[in-house]
Amino acid sequence: MKKRLFKLFVYLLLIGALFVGLPDSLSADQDGDYTYITNGIPLVATITGYTGTGGKITIPSTLGGYPTVHIGDNTFNVCPTLTSVIIPDSVMTIGAGAFNSCNNLTSVTIPSSVTTIGHYAFYFCNSLTSVILPSSVITIEDFAFYYCLSLSTVTIGSGVVTIGDYAFYSCTSLSSLIIGSSVTTIGHAAFSCCTSLTSVSIPRSVTTIGSEAFSYCTSLSSLTFLGLVAPENVGDEWISDTPAEIRGHAYTTSNFPVQGDNWNGLTMGAPIGGENTPPVAGFTYTPPNPSVNQTIAFNASTSYDSDGSIILYEWDWNNDGVFEESYTIPTTTHSWTLADNYPILVRVTDNAGATSTKSITVPVGRGRGGDKGTPGFELVFVLGAITASILFLKKKRDIQTS
Repeated sequence: MKKRLFKLFVYLLLIGALFVGLPDSLSADQDGDYTYITNGIPLVATITGYTGTGGKITIPSTLGGYPTVHIGDNTFNVCPTLTSVIIPDSVMTIGAGAFNSCNNLTSVTIPSSVTTIGHYAFYFCNSLTSVILPSSVITIEDFAFYYCLSLSTVTIGSGVVTIGDYAFYSCTSLSSLIIGSSVTTIGHAAFSCCTSLTSVSIPRSVTTIGSEAFSYCTSLSSLTFLGLVAPENVGDEWISDTPAEIRGHAYTTSNFPVQGDNWNGLTMGAPIGGENTPPVAGFTYTPPNPSVNQTIAFNASTSYDSDGSIILYEWDWNNDGVFEESYTIPTTTHSWTLADNYPILVRVTDNAGATSTKSITVPVGRGRGGDKGTPGFELVFVLGAITASILFLKKKRDIQTS
C-alpha cells in the first residue's frame, strides 16, 4: 500500500512539473492581425502568429493590454507579402525563424530594447538591404541573416558580444561591414561567401575567430586588426579561398608579426602605424529653445577623428546609458511630449573601435526664460507684483488721509 502511494505521489509530482513548465495562457489569443500568448510575472505577450495581409507593418507595443516583449519562433515565417517591419521598443527578443524566408522584406527597424536575434531569424530574406543592430543587442545567433542576398550594409552595435556560426553566410552583396567594439567571438563561417566584401576591420575586443569565418570572400583584400594583442583562437581555413593578395594590417606596437611574415595563414602587409588616437565627440541642435512636441534636429558632424574616420553615431536621449538610436550618419531628429531639461548623450566610434562621448542638456518647452513654455512669465510676474504694491500703497495712503 505504501509503495503504491509513493508511486502515485511521484506520478503527481511529474504531472505538476509538466504543467509548471507550460505557459500561463495555453491557447493563443487574437488581437487584430496577431495571435499571442501571455506568460511571466507580470504577464507579457509573445507573438505567435500573424494573419494580416502584409505590406508595411508596425508591430503593436501591446497585445490584449499586455506589453509585447517577444516575437515568437516562426511568427512571420514564409510571409511573402511582408515588405517593411517596424518593431516597437517593448520587444526584447526576436525568436528563431521569426522572419524566415520573408523574400520581399526590404526594411526592418530593430529598436534599442532588443537583446537577442534568434537562430534563423532573418534566414533567406533575399530583399533585405541594410541592417543596423543597436547597442542593446548582445547576441546574433547562428544563421540569423543567412543567405540575405541583397544585404549590402551591416552595422553591428557596440553591445554585441557574439556573432554566431553562419550568421551572415552568403550575403553576397555585403560591401559595408562595421563590427562593434565589444565583439569577442566571430563564429564559424560567420561571413563566409560574402563575395562583395573588400575590407574588414577587426576590433580589439575579438579573441576568437571561427574556422572558415571569412572563407570564400573572393574580393577580400584587407583585414585590419585594431588591437595590440592578436586574437588567441583562430580556426582552420578562416580565410581559405580568398585572393592571394589579401594582407593583414596591425599597429607597429602590437604583437602581430612584421610585414611579410605569416600569421595563421595571413601574410602581414604594411603596419597601421602608431597607436590609435580616439575620436572627439560633439554635436549641435536646432532650434535652440524647442517647444513640446517640436521636432529637434541634432547634428554630430562637429565630431572628428584625427587619424581615421568616425563610423558610428549613437544617441542616448536621457543620459541613462542606453543608446536608443544608432546611425552611420551624424544627423537625426527627436522630440519630447513633456517640458523638461533633457541631458542628451552622443557616442561616436572611429574606424579603430575607439569611442568618445559628449553630453549637452536640451531645455524643452521652457521658452527663453526657463518657464516650462510660458513666454514672458517673469515679466508678467514682475508687473503683477508692481501693480499689487501700487494698490497696497494707495490703499494705505487713503486710510491715513481719511
